[in-house]
Amino acid sequence: MLLTLLGTLGLLIQPVHSTLLHSHNLNTVRSLLDRQITPSYKENHLCETTPNVKSDTGYINIPANSTPNQPYHIHTFFWFFESRKDPANALLSLWLQGGPGAPSIPASLGENGPCRVTPDFKKTELKPWSWNNEVNMLHIDQPAQTGFSYDRLIEGIVDETNLPYVVTPVDQLQSLPELNSTMLLGTFPSQDVNMTANTTTQAARAAWEFMQIWMREFPVYKPENNKFSIWSESYGGHYGPTFADFFLSQTQKVPGSIPLELDTVGIVNGCIDVLTQMPSYPTMTFNNTYGVQSINETEYNAAMESFPQCEQLVENCRALANQKDDPSGTGAVEEANQACAGATVFCFSKMWLVNTAFVETGDFVLGRNLAALGELLDKGVKVALMYGDRDYQCNWYGGEAISLAINSTKFSLNLHKASYAPIQTNSTYIGGFARQAGNLSFSRVFDAGHEVPWYQPETAYGIFQRVMSNTDVSTGARSTVGKKGKCYVAPGLASVADVKNKLPAQEKSECYLWDVLQTCTEEQTEMLGNGTAVMRDFVLVGP
Repeated sequence: MLLTLLGTLGLLIQPVHSTLLHSHNLNTVRSLLDRQITPSYKENHLCETTPNVKSDTGYINIPANSTPNQPYHIHTFFWFFESRKDPANALLSLWLQGGPGAPSIPASLGENGPCRVTPDFKKTELKPWSWNNEVNMLHIDQPAQTGFSYDRLIEGIVDETNLPYVVTPVDQLQSLPELNSTMLLGTFPSQDVNMTANTTTQAARAAWEFMQIWMREFPVYKPENNKFSIWSESYGGHYGPTFADFFLSQTQKVPGSIPLELDTVGIVNGCIDVLTQMPSYPTMTFNNTYGVQSINETEYNAAMESFPQCEQLVENCRALANQKDDPSGTGAVEEANQACAGATVFCFSKMWLVNTAFVETGDFVLGRNLAALGELLDKGVKVALMYGDRDYQCNWYGGEAISLAINSTKFSLNLHKASYAPIQTNSTYIGGFARQAGNLSFSRVFDAGHEVPWYQPETAYGIFQRVMSNTDVSTGARSTVGKKGKCYVAPGLASVADVKNKLPAQEKSECYLWDVLQTCTEEQTEMLGNGTAVMRDFVLVGP
């Protein structure tokens, strides 16, 4: 996995390396829970510049062999944003980016964090719809080797014109190549695929260790009754349910640990269960609400006809995983790994999933995320599903199917009875539709892609804040707390599949130096590589 520096980070390349990856001016202490664990952090005002509002960046450093099948050190990077309002009494939420292997920095600087980078990439400016307006927000890069989190540090070379990015360790080179704007020397994790988690359960163990230490080192932000929330995105459809399930299971198993009680599990455009969501992909490409047909009817029918084979492979994978005992979720059972990796490759060979350690264990098609969400609801945990309707990767049709497939004795029947109500973003704008029954809600957000808070920050913030404050997603005016055994059920439309969107105009694209893969054509990439590109503020402006 690479140390990913995405588009919003042009401003930060040099400062981040010197500030975050090295120990200058860090507060380093010995954990009260384990003397070998050393939290290191410092106050940081790079993004959150609101007067008298704190922000800390740093690491929780966990030694090797602290969890099963973990022969490597874990240095987990975090960025904490104190609530702008009454932080000592505010709720706490953990934010998990997806991937697997996606860092949280883009969310901090572009989605739900306190700031955004200005168009000239030289400074940041505050955002009004930051999720830390009333909630303490903790962003982390996980698992190890994601973003600024690492197992051990190496010096390496990245050639941005050689896509996808591959880090070449300096000690493997006979001599250094000539460095330029696209041939970059940097500090990276080890690049050893065996030195990171290869299953969501493994990642959950490390995250539990992290939260135990963080809660003890920052007691002023520890919520009442140790209740906090997990909001996640994309592959966070795996992370959110599994992490929450694992955290709750540890309360009785580890004497002396802080019981991590869950208030909410929120998932933004999450890929949660492959069998439930797989049929939605042909639908999204052939019959979406924007009127765009990416495939013809013959291709659509062929895709739908291939689903039973994918379904059979996934069910075989899950059966093997259940038969071959792997109680620690280490991905160590080779027979199950082969079956699950094979199912992943067959079902997603032409889709977006990248080859990572998680693919080798078939983690994407494994998991009991759907069951976990139902169990969490029955334990009193709120579950909020937020899906932008422009996204294909984990699209809203699949998200809607997930919401209806969740099996909760308390809320599932009521959700099926519920209708869709408009999401009143403000007095002049309807941001989408929400179907809700008490603690379970599903939202379709208009004109938003994979990262809803990036595209529709005000609507995303409204949904987040209403869920966190126990009010209805539609208006925020009605309490969703059950009275006399009854739960709030949204009124409105039975279906929103016929609610159409206007296709937006094609936006002008810019070739951006720090995101060549996503923003530059082959011709532009070649210009960057041969030195003929003319750049201004990291954007290509001419040959």
